[in-house]
Amino acid sequence: MAIFEDVYLIICHAGLGTLREALYHGKPSIVFPVLGDQPGNASRILYHKLGLLGNLDTINCTEMIRLIAAVTSDEEIKIAMHKFFNIFREQQEFSLGIEFFEKYIKNIKDSPSTY
Repeated sequence: MAIFEDVYLIICHAGLGTLREALYHGKPSIVFPVLGDQPGNASRILYHKLGLLGNLDTINCTEMIRLIAAVTSDEEIKIAMHKFFNIFREQQEFSLGIEFFEKYIKNIKDSPSTY
């Protein structure tokens, strides 16, 4: 995980674990989804402006250089990365999860017949 501190961007297959670490460390991604959950994860990266999509079938040196230049200079990506970096750091403290489960348990106690 220490390598995430020393890089400017992540190039990956859009696996959830790698993307989670990229977001936690505030690094934009260039994703090349292949199968499983990867296409959906890649769509989320694009939707939230956290990186760019590459195509394994057509990638070449020129296109990779273009993607790297674009993902490291795009202001929208920088802003979105900063936002998600903060969200992931806050959630790392587990406070949001604990708060959710405390409310859920309280609701069960208050109205057990609805669950």
